Amino acid sequence: MMESDKRLSIVNRLKADGKSILFISHRLDDIFKVADRVTTFVTVRLLQQKMQGGRAGQS
Repeated sequence: MMESDKRLSIVNRLKADGKSILFISHRLDDIFKVADRVTTFVTVRLLQQKMQGGRAGQS
């Protein structure tokens, strides 16, 4: 069993027990497999961008 499958199995077991779960992931397919409700947060500010050659820039 893959790691993500194990994680989803645990989440489903907790869900069946009536537990609330805060599941944070960038894997939307996993989220939609187990979620009753989804809230999406997006940060749009670029904190750092690395350029080729080792130079870094900030915005």
